[in-house]
Amino acid sequence: KEAEYFSLYEVSSSGSSIFGTLLFGLALQNFGSYRVAIVSLMVFFVVGLVLLVRVDVAGAVAAAGNELPASLGGRRGEPAGVM
Repeated sequence: KEAEYFSLYEVSSSGSSIFGTLLFGLALQNFGSYRVAIVSLMVFFVVGLVLLVRVDVAGAVAAAGNELPASLGGRRGEPAGVM
């Protein structure tokens, strides 16, 4: 399971570098302003923040079959599914 999550991370990382550069270039070319281009990139940050807020980190740790870290309320040596 961990490999699946890591591969999703890698694909999204390369995709964001492609789409961010594309959006910046298109905004700069169409509007001729760096301000508009930078504001258009802020859309990606806002969408990313909305997506990150919705992530169930404890559930993802449990789905990967790992122990829940103490920072997420887990106890040492306790499996992620037990609370």
